[in-house]
Amino acid sequence: MALPLVERKLTALGLHPTKRLHKDGSDYLTDEGNFILDCACGQIPDPRKTADEIRGIVGVVEHGRFLGMASLARVAGEGGVTELRAQRWREGAKATALTQRTQRKDAKVAEERKRLASRRGSLASYSL
Repeated sequence: MALPLVERKLTALGLHPTKRLHKDGSDYLTDEGNFILDCACGQIPDPRKTADEIRGIVGVVEHGRFLGMASLARVAGEGGVTELRAQRWREGAKATALTQRTQRKDAKVAEERKRLASRRGSLASYSL
């Protein structure tokens, strides 16, 4: 069982894990029979690095960091629910879409050049 190892490693990362329990105190298990560790860590200075470190721990199936997957987060706290919008995500998504369009366009141009080159070769062979 990797639970003690994973708990130690998460604690070493400053993530303060606690095993999720049902209201009656019994272990909360996923459909696959895995434990869930909830971590109270406050603000994470480098989320991508932390996600990679968690993913690198033997025994971790998945982490709950949804990096680059959402443009809106609703965070519940003592003062109510706060909406956080990711401005950088939108800018990054636009840049990614632009890069993908450029790559598709470049591929089409390369394909057209190839097609024309093969035609020139055909015409050249006829002209001989």
